[in-house]
Amino acid sequence: MKKMLFASLALISLANPANAQNVGINEAPTNIRFEQYTGSAGAIAFWRLPTPGTSVFPGTTCKNVKIPSDKPEHASRFIAIYLFAKNSNKNVFYYINPTNCTIVSFGMDG
Repeated sequence: MKKMLFASLALISLANPANAQNVGINEAPTNIRFEQYTGSAGAIAFWRLPTPGTSVFPGTTCKNVKIPSDKPEHASRFIAIYLFAKNSNKNVFYYINPTNCTIVSFGMDG
């Protein structure tokens, strides 16, 4: 079943050039931490452990990734999934646009 899902996602990514540039990461939620920026942008940034601010997200040059402030519902959903995954020992997955270092899609392993 997972192979079929992966194949379907791969075909969708190939059919849609905008998705082809995104980098997918699947890892334990304990590998990231998040920080609320309360400045004018109001973005939420995610840092990679073990060294926040210097560790790079795999497949990118991003030292942090953000959920833009124009998507506040995405930020609250990501944090809810992150906390649920952390408490239930599940992995989170997320797709990053490496050009602007934003999270474009995310979820949790079942």
